[in-house]
Amino acid sequence: MAGQKGTRGLWAAPLVPIPGNDSFALALPVLAASNPPRKVEMWLEKGGLDDSTLKQHRGDSYESEYRSTVRAAIARNSSFSNARCADREIKATSDFNEQIDLLIRLGDMIIVAEVKCWLFPADSFERFQHFGKLRSAAKQAVRKATALRARPDVAARALGFDEAEVSALRTVPIVVTNQGFGFSLEIDGCRVVEAALLRTYLSGGSVVAGANIDVKTGQIVPMNFTLYVTEKQAAERFESIIAKPPLLYRFVDRIQPTLMPFPSLIGAKTMVTIFHLADVAGEERLLSQMRAPT
Repeated sequence: MAGQKGTRGLWAAPLVPIPGNDSFALALPVLAASNPPRKVEMWLEKGGLDDSTLKQHRGDSYESEYRSTVRAAIARNSSFSNARCADREIKATSDFNEQIDLLIRLGDMIIVAEVKCWLFPADSFERFQHFGKLRSAAKQAVRKATALRARPDVAARALGFDEAEVSALRTVPIVVTNQGFGFSLEIDGCRVVEAALLRTYLSGGSVVAGANIDVKTGQIVPMNFTLYVTEKQAAERFESIIAKPPLLYRFVDRIQPTLMPFPSLIGAKTMVTIFHLADVAGEERLLSQMRAPT
């Protein structure tokens, strides 16, 4: 039952046949840790409604909507003067056979983005498959960036700049995903970027990275993290920021492995490694103390 189309493992078909009889075992974690959007996705697929049967794929709608949000983010950013996002995708033609989802000019670079709308992988097999999809998307992004580098006239028309100006810009391929699995990974020279982070980066030069809370009064003081001040800085820091996003690595850097005993029915002493999040330390802890309400 778990191998049919639309099941994707146990998450939409949590009944496992018990060998030797007509009984089934119910996978309790599927019910205890339910994900409604994932279940709806699988039920639609089982009913015959998925991207392989629809004339307009959900990815197309997502790309269009995301381009609109990126254009709006750039438009309201007072630090930008020349930054621009193409109004629509670049469609493949007889003399340019690549389709480009998202094209952005930022400072001295052209960002060539392959935009993907995927479900977050829920088990080991889905994670394995997802890495394959990321590799494929990265390969596409690099190929398209290379093609566009050879045809600055195509980028110039899409962005509304002179071809000579575009020719002097460097191209940066990225994969933009609607969720964070694989965020910050580099695959064959192409970085994976979460859609929300890219939109936030383009909308302003600072982000709220946390908050200090006075346990006595309940007063909250937000902690702002400055990303850049000018468009030039935004372009210069872009690749280092997406390689090590502050909002992600302030948690990643605090992950610590710990050994703990795992219970066994036969009393065997088995130790397993678990990971927990340590408290803030160093500069972040000092900054928190300095900004704490007094």
